[in-house]
Amino acid sequence: MKFALVLLFALTIITCSVPKKELKKDSKPIEKEIIVEKTIDKTKKLESEPIKENNLVNIRKTPCFGDCAVYNVTIDKKGNVTFNGIEYVLEKGIHTFKLSDKDFKKLNDMFTTNGFNSFKTVYDNTNISDLPSTFITHNNKQIKIRLWKDIPDELINIHEYIEELLLDKNLIE
Repeated sequence: MKFALVLLFALTIITCSVPKKELKKDSKPIEKEIIVEKTIDKTKKLESEPIKENNLVNIRKTPCFGDCAVYNVTIDKKGNVTFNGIEYVLEKGIHTFKLSDKDFKKLNDMFTTNGFNSFKTVYDNTNISDLPSTFITHNNKQIKIRLWKDIPDELINIHEYIEELLLDKNLIE
């Protein structure tokens, strides 16, 4: 044990006394070209996009501290879908498609029969910070969901149905 301590002490003294290499006075610093690309916070852009009157529904999912899907999807009153994949989705960027008449009718019926306006505007627990937000907007009413607890089944069904449509198109996983 004493030997180990003496050895450790000796190594410490030796390494501290070794002279460090000095830079030559005439040496030039290495020059590097750095290219900076401008990045845009796409999430903020989505928050400021106005909801158009001809939209049936808009769903916006925000990031969490992990790998939560971040996207915006808008379905207009003719069944046209615009998906903007931002992070942790299968397809990034803007993708469009049209719902079948059957899918559009089912989605539209979900809004008319479930009384979307009767739902609370916020389902949240502010004590939990690492939750993504989901904003569902229909007829100028926006619902913010951060905690999927004590939410009416009808609202969950609307959200899950739209996610199924996106899954079928291989836009999200």
